[in-house]
Amino acid sequence: MTETVFLAIETKARATQRLMIERFNRTVLHNEFPDGSKVMSLDPIKSDKLSPRYEGPYTVVRRTTGGAYELKDATGELLGRNFAPSQLKLVLDDFETTDTYAVDKILNHRE
Repeated sequence: MTETVFLAIETKARATQRLMIERFNRTVLHNEFPDGSKVMSLDPIKSDKLSPRYEGPYTVVRRTTGGAYELKDATGELLGRNFAPSQLKLVLDDFETTDTYAVDKILNHRE
């Protein structure tokens, strides 16, 4: 009888644990930024509504053991503090399109 009770408790505990893991993964953001990626940081001392929310862009140097990120600016200087992943936003590098197209003639135009 004790085996049946313990088996029921174990089954219920595993189901509850699985549910907690699913809820955690749905609500918590898992932001990981690779080294060398471009990010913008949240401005902690934003003065008014019209000032920009993010400042940067910065380059990710490395991720510390605590999960924070070391950043450097465009001049190569390391910033004075580390940033939590929730304070960063990934930005795309500027890319240039080399494909250009020219229109020979318009075949059909509505008037």
